[in-house]
Amino acid sequence: MNLPSWWRAVAGIAAALNVWAQTPGTLDPAYLLPVGTDAPPMLLAPAPAGKLYVSGVFTNYAGTGRGALARLSRDGTVDPAFTLPPLLKISPPFILNGQVIVPGSTNVGTIKGILVLPDGRAVIAGGFTHLGDTQRPGLAVLNLDGSPAPFAPAIGKIDPDALLAGPDGTLYVSGIGFADTNRLPVLRLKLDGARDSGFVPPTVASLGYAGSFASVLRAGPGGTVYFAASVTLANFSSAFEIVRLQPNGNLDVTFAGGGQARVANPGLATFQSSPSGQLLFTGLDSFRGGTLPRKINRLTLDGAVDPTFQATVDPGIFGRLVAVQPDGKLLYVGSDRALGRLHLDGSVDPGFVNPTKVPVEQPGLVLSYFALAPDLSVFAGGARAGPGNVVTYGAFHLFGDPVTGPPERLNFDRGVDGLHLNWAAGLRLQRATQLAPADWQDLANPSPLIVPLNGPAEFYRVVPAL
Repeated sequence: MNLPSWWRAVAGIAAALNVWAQTPGTLDPAYLLPVGTDAPPMLLAPAPAGKLYVSGVFTNYAGTGRGALARLSRDGTVDPAFTLPPLLKISPPFILNGQVIVPGSTNVGTIKGILVLPDGRAVIAGGFTHLGDTQRPGLAVLNLDGSPAPFAPAIGKIDPDALLAGPDGTLYVSGIGFADTNRLPVLRLKLDGARDSGFVPPTVASLGYAGSFASVLRAGPGGTVYFAASVTLANFSSAFEIVRLQPNGNLDVTFAGGGQARVANPGLATFQSSPSGQLLFTGLDSFRGGTLPRKINRLTLDGAVDPTFQATVDPGIFGRLVAVQPDGKLLYVGSDRALGRLHLDGSVDPGFVNPTKVPVEQPGLVLSYFALAPDLSVFAGGARAGPGNVVTYGAFHLFGDPVTGPPERLNFDRGVDGLHLNWAAGLRLQRATQLAPADWQDLANPSPLIVPLNGPAEFYRVVPAL
């Protein structure tokens, strides 16, 4: 998994200080759940400064009138500085011999992929043709205020649905259809929409395909890219293949003995890649003709099933892989919608708890969609049932592992005597007893500061020194 540079420089961490504050997987009680949202967010894309892009079929997030896409502030409230123009899919009428065969239509567009750029702007891909009056054929770069940025995507005959960060400020996009001259539908674009001429994917014929359908993009080792998709073979039968491409677009023949790996019965397969470029997946019964030994599997860099990864958990038919942390630990969700984490060797990490059961049973809480945040915490999309079974949809925030390393901003870890906060020179520490509205006060304490775990909830952040 390629990690944006801002993952290594989190712009401040607010930690709720109670007995569960440092238990990974527990709910952040300070993250607000505003009422008024008519459907849960299904796509979550963390952004710098603790913000979060959320997308789904909602038409009125938190009662603000924002549909399809909203941006949340660090505390879970809607960021008023971001408004997406109406997302539309406009189909012109089909006319044959002067007769209207299929009438034109205007429908609400959909978003299938979100990629957050290092500066916080979002790239969206999906089933849309316009943002308000601005034409965008299924792919758009948004300004920080939500308006469409200048962007003329040269995507050929591709309906975009998958995005991946590329090298040197580029992005990969893939989807259904063909690139020009019947090439594999994977392109690398510059942020003005122009094609990166240094990446030319192979023709579908050279891979033995007649076409491909919705796809998945994941980062491989050494700048390579995994492309996984349902494909139509030259004899018009269907198959599912995983292909690895070199940074110039050529087939990487060092993967799986030739660059292509066929799998059977992909079902609801999901894929993630590790920081080293190893591919992990669930939902597959076989790989390259052999029965898979486990329900969650990891490949070696040359495309063989990794025998050192001994995952014993069965996430079920609807299980999904969420993300791989920088330390290699794997977040996954089972069919029962319980979020879990595996160690590098595949064993279950008992230090990551189920947020619906810890610290107390929460039968009204349902979390279905997840995304790893830059500070190693987790955002979730779901719903909470309150009194009278009134359901509130929205985003939730779960605590993750403490950020370790040099105190570039605010780091914290848990000791027997309390929570240890430390921060770099040139910064000053502030404390608040509430976040809405926030009552930040400067503290004169030197780094580190030890805060007891049995006191009332408090919130800390660092800001530049005066």
